[in-house]
Order: sequence, then C-alpha cells, then structure tokens
Amino acid sequence: RLVEGGSLFKGICALRALSNISTRLFYEDGSGEKSFVASNDERVATVGLVSATSPGGERVLFVGKGNGPHDNGIIVSTRLLDRAEGREAFEAYTDHAAYKAGYLSTNTQQFVAAFEDGLYVFFVFNQQDKHPPRNRTLLARMCKQDPFYYSYLEMDLECLDPSEPQTPAFGTCLAASVAGLSASRVLYAVFSRDGRSGGGPHAGLCLFPLDEVHAKMEASRNTCYTG
Repeated sequence: RLVEGGSLFKGICALRALSNISTRLFYEDGSGEKSFVASNDERVATVGLVSATSPGGERVLFVGKGNGPHDNGIIVSTRLLDRAEGREAFEAYTDHAAYKAGYLSTNTQQFVAAFEDGLYVFFVFNQQDKHPPRNRTLLARMCKQDPFYYSYLEMDLECLDPSEPQTPAFGTCLAASVAGLSASRVLYAVFSRDGRSGGGPHAGLCLFPLDEVHAKMEASRNTCYTG
C-alpha cells in the first residue's frame, strides 16, 4: 500500500494500492479533526515513518508536522494504518498518541526528517523561537511502543565550525539522514547559517553518532527525574 497525503488534500491522507496507484483503498474526509494528519498549509512540512510498534507488531504511521494558521497544534502523532477497535485508518493510535505543542502561540516548527533506531523513532525539526528570536534544531525521540507518549524527549542539535569555535552555531537544518551499521549508526545533517549570525561559512555538515545521542538523552531524562 501507498500512503498519500498533504496540504493538497487539506491534511487528509489516503491509502492506495502499490500494484495500481489509481486504486484508492481508503479515504475518509468526514471524520473532522480526527482525520487531519498532515498540515493543510503548503508552507508547512510534514514527515512520516511507517514502522511496527514492536517486533512483529502492527504497523503504524508516525507523523511529525509543523503548524499552519489553521492547524490543530499537534506536532507529533501515531496513526493507524488499519481499522482497529472502532477507529478508522489515520485516526490516532490511542486518545493519548499525540504531542501538542504547548508553545504554539510563540514558536513555530518545521519538520525535516523522521527515522527509526531500534525501539525508538526520531524526528528532526527546526523551531523558530520568538522570545528571544533565534532558530534552533531539535531532535525528538520516543519509544515506538508508547501509546501515552511518556517517553517523548527533545534535545538541541547544534552544528559548530571547529575551526572557528567563537562563531555561533548554524541555525537551521536543511536535510538529515541516518546511515551505518546497527551498532554504529550516525545521523548526518546539513545546516545553514542565519543571515544575522555573521561570519564563517554559510553551510555545514555535522555528524551525530546515535549511541552518543541516546546517552545524552538518557542523562537528560535522569536529570529530570532526580533533579
């Protein structure tokens, strides 16, 4: 099956047959907000990842999207791909399988990529803070088998020029991808520099070993729990 969706369809997604993409297997536009998966604003990016919640478990769609002026505030959600327990495809996996930005009124997000590593799913996105004004790149992680999003964490991704340590970090991630063997996977990310940052090259490529990312996130989580 092929997942189709985007702002062209007002944020509503459909399932099509891979053997003949003219055949639409599922489409529902009468469920109201429950069926809004992607952003309905063409200027706002949406990323998705199809994966199983656990080894051999059901396959779902993990979605990351920014918010346009008429969006619902949800930036990360887990969506069904098959009808289950009275819920149609593309509805939330559970009532709690969504993360709504509490800072929506002041900050905006633009998603870049989604990928998986073992039992986790990751999202890379840029966030434009208003107070103080700055661009940040964030990496969010959560367990695939977490219907309540208790495991959701965010950390900053900073790309610095090692030859000019005093120069501000690159501000915006343009593209990101993961490569490498399971024991030594690396996140490759291309960044650009904000016009107001001044000095240094205008673009940079930074590498983030995922084992170090996991360790930093675990340290941050332990700090939150223990103080």
